[in-house]
Amino acid sequence: MNLESKRKKRREELTLKQKTYLGIALFVVLIVLIVTVGIPYWTHRQAQGIADQINKEYPKDHFIVLGAERHGLTFVASFQSTVHKDLVISSDLPPGDYNPQAIEYLYERALKEKPGTLRRFAMSTDDALYDALAPKMGEKLLRVMGRFGEGAGQMVALDEPFRLGKVKPFYTTIDILDEGSSENVLKYAQIVSECLKQKDYGLSGLTLAFTRDRKEAKQYVFLKEELLKGDLFSFLQKNADALKKGEEIPGLYQTMEQYFEFTYNHNYTLPKKK
Repeated sequence: MNLESKRKKRREELTLKQKTYLGIALFVVLIVLIVTVGIPYWTHRQAQGIADQINKEYPKDHFIVLGAERHGLTFVASFQSTVHKDLVISSDLPPGDYNPQAIEYLYERALKEKPGTLRRFAMSTDDALYDALAPKMGEKLLRVMGRFGEGAGQMVALDEPFRLGKVKPFYTTIDILDEGSSENVLKYAQIVSECLKQKDYGLSGLTLAFTRDRKEAKQYVFLKEELLKGDLFSFLQKNADALKKGEEIPGLYQTMEQYFEFTYNHNYTLPKKK
């Protein structure tokens, strides 16, 4: 094989490699486009079709797509009424299962549970307390999240003005990036107590959840409402020895739980007072 033949063969091999790399790159780009653009677009289109079906069943109301996502094979979508601003239909039904019977069930359930209204109250309470704690706790404060107890939805009417602390029972968990020691419980309880004295957040219960690795959390749970209305810090000071020894304290119980690491953005802004 002469020199020219060797060069020609080398060029052919190089061209083949380039074509292979180009093919792999195009395949990767195609997959990325499908995942980041194609699936979200198709998911939203399906959700829009469902919104049209809901509006056909309830022509006196009008729903828009609040959000739609796919998690593997699971389809999750929410639809918000533009007539009743706090009425939201949420479900993980597959798109093909939104028949008239299913839509009627979801609509009636949404009217009964008022998830949008409760979400509004929950976000306002959580975020208002987060905003109060953040300057004092800094990066140690991971998030503030709440949940409503049974019967809370019966206290809320659609489209009523928001008022902080109105809806009960409401239980709040404050996630703290620190060791769950008796010293830290006293330290952070003092900060929380000061905030609770400033404003009525309507808490029926409070949990201080300490985590170092975001895998496990040591929780200190207070379920006596009078403790939260009074001075939580003073209560713990009186029981400091029992707290250090890990003894049982009436009104408080301790537990180890799995820590669920999921995003919660405190980006809700309360309306400015005129």
